[in-house]
Amino acid sequence: MPLSVEFVDYLYSICAGLTDRDLLETFVEQAMKIEDYVRDIGGVFERWVSQEVGISFSSPDPAELAESAVRKVDGQGTHQGV
Repeated sequence: MPLSVEFVDYLYSICAGLTDRDLLETFVEQAMKIEDYVRDIGGVFERWVSQEVGISFSSPDPAELAESAVRKVDGQGTHQGV
């Protein structure tokens, strides 16, 4: 569950602006009410933190990519992917 309306900014950024901000705002506003709703109907709401996993990728050197592509077109390189 989002903890604040600032979550809209995060969602908007990962949607690359392809989802209307109004829709995301409504989603976050309503999602923030779920915890209270569950308690109101007698349920138990428990927050848990998922294990965060981070992955990073190094950016390939554009010059090396271009050189590799040219070798493949000329038939002089080994096929190791671009």
